Amino acid sequence: MIMALETAYEYLVEASASCDDCGICTPRCKVLDEVGVSIGTIGRELSDYLSALDHNPKSHEKFIEGVRSYVDEHPEILYLSQRCCMCSYCTASCPNDIYGRNMMIAMREILLECGVTNLQGFESTQVDKEWHIFSVYRAVYGISYSDLPHVEDVEPNQADTLFFPGCTLLSYAPALTRKVYQWLVDQGNTVVLSEECCGSPLLSAGLIERARSLKKRIAEEAAAAGIKKVVCACPSCMEELEYYERYFGDVEFIPLPRLLAEAGVRIDPTYFEVGEKIALFDSCHDRAQHFGASIRELFDDCETRELPHHGTDTLCCGSGGMVAHFDHPLSVCRVQTPLVEAVAVKADVLVNACPTCSYAFAGELRRESENIVGAPAPLNYLEAVFCEHIDWNEVYENLEEMWTGKYGAWVCQQLL
Repeated sequence: MIMALETAYEYLVEASASCDDCGICTPRCKVLDEVGVSIGTIGRELSDYLSALDHNPKSHEKFIEGVRSYVDEHPEILYLSQRCCMCSYCTASCPNDIYGRNMMIAMREILLECGVTNLQGFESTQVDKEWHIFSVYRAVYGISYSDLPHVEDVEPNQADTLFFPGCTLLSYAPALTRKVYQWLVDQGNTVVLSEECCGSPLLSAGLIERARSLKKRIAEEAAAAGIKKVVCACPSCMEELEYYERYFGDVEFIPLPRLLAEAGVRIDPTYFEVGEKIALFDSCHDRAQHFGASIRELFDDCETRELPHHGTDTLCCGSGGMVAHFDHPLSVCRVQTPLVEAVAVKADVLVNACPTCSYAFAGELRRESENIVGAPAPLNYLEAVFCEHIDWNEVYENLEEMWTGKYGAWVCQQLL
């Protein structure tokens, strides 16, 4: 615990020290603006308070006492932490390159380790355990990849490419996952699969050390197999794994859409109905456009249009940071904003890079809110590339039935 606190606290101090209070981030985030603080002041004020008390993570009990006292006096810290969607839109234009997401992840860990918060609401997303929401879903609905070679089982130096689909694609789109895997094989790669999660849900819970351990295990498996390329279908997975590239050694991380575009793949316009207009939604994990630029190439022959917020300034899909656990109306507001923007540009289809974004948009459309009347259907880029539809209505029905069907008791036992 002490190491986790020290790591998080040191990062908080280092990042907040770079903040010169220019104020650019505050109006970019509804929650920051509501409280009236910048992202840098959050860490600075807490660390200054603890320094004045001579409390630091090495004096463990004093540090915990100091954090709890500070939160009692400044409840806005807890409010901000639980409502941060970790999208880093606040600091996308930061002149000092502060990364808001890391600041708030560190804050969540400190609050968790000091007992200000707990893991209630995160029971089913502890993806470093055997059973979590995704592995349970696959078990209940018989989704298995046991016939495909896995990175942890392959003999040393018998594979060069690790395909990392990510939890959402693996669990909710098995046919599409298999088509991507086969395409990579057909390109001449010796491919193995990973059914692991990138660890993002652990970070949202404030479990940084456990997320790090998970990624280190993935890296060690890749190194043992002789992997030279890690191909990611999802920008979130690539960002999470690449951040710990030091564990992987001499490995190249490659966005799947870049491979597709370089191979000359282009979406046939006839995939869409005549006259359908396509809007492109970028992932908040892809502000550098490692995925987005190539996805635009894939749709070169189609009629596409940009949302008001795109690229560096893209917004969160509403699922980031698992804010719905703490403030469901705020999460709904966030997921509706891109859909409203898509209506404004008269889009019929909303293409996205991240399967979790599709999941979030599809879930909101099921609510049939009057705020998003006429909103376009979400479409992951891979659905169009491989002509394999993801039936999100079926996924949501399965998720609901999973808890109450014949395996309901077992599901509750594993996840609650």
